[in-house]
Amino acid sequence: MVHMAGEMAQYRKNVPDRRYTKEDEEKAMERVEPVYPRDKMKKYIAYARSHVFPVMTPETAEIIEEYYVTIRAQAKSVDEGGGAVPMTPRQIEAMIRLSEASARMRLSKEVTPDDAERAKKVIEYFLRRVATEGGVVDIDNIMTGISQKRKDRFQVIVDIVEENDDGRGVTEETILQSACKDGTPEDKVRKDIQRLLNDGRLWNPSGDRYKVMRREPR
Repeated sequence: MVHMAGEMAQYRKNVPDRRYTKEDEEKAMERVEPVYPRDKMKKYIAYARSHVFPVMTPETAEIIEEYYVTIRAQAKSVDEGGGAVPMTPRQIEAMIRLSEASARMRLSKEVTPDDAERAKKVIEYFLRRVATEGGVVDIDNIMTGISQKRKDRFQVIVDIVEENDDGRGVTEETILQSACKDGTPEDKVRKDIQRLLNDGRLWNPSGDRYKVMRREPR
């Protein structure tokens, strides 16, 4: 509607047929006016920051703690070989801050369970959108740009190359045959091989053969 109002303004300025009036332009602008005036919102936010300092209730703290424990429990234990880490203390700190912001927005002196639930919805939406790999929440997607699941695939490829290298390197076909046994798509494995090449963990001695890069001892 902003574009429509602008177009009407340009039309009225350059075309003398009076097809659109000033009232038409103002009516188009009404559809994009915010519910609350900008100046009023700025004053509201400034007041909340300066005068409202909500304190978390014991019930709210318990909700946040239980949520953190529940989400962390989704990860495999170290004894089981490790796994995707769904949440770290940094994310729980963000949940606390969001809960406080929710209370401050209401000009409340307390951070209530409703504030915690509202913050939980924001965190869960965020994690689903940017930190999910194969239906599993993995915070490594955000922290390092590589999920734990993909790191595991990297290691599988490196192990395959090391186990099958006869001195000349290992063909891509051999890697694909072994790495795709569990149902992993070939295109993913090819992308992982390319990433390992870019990172210097694999190298091409010739053609499509691959070898593990050996680090020289210092």
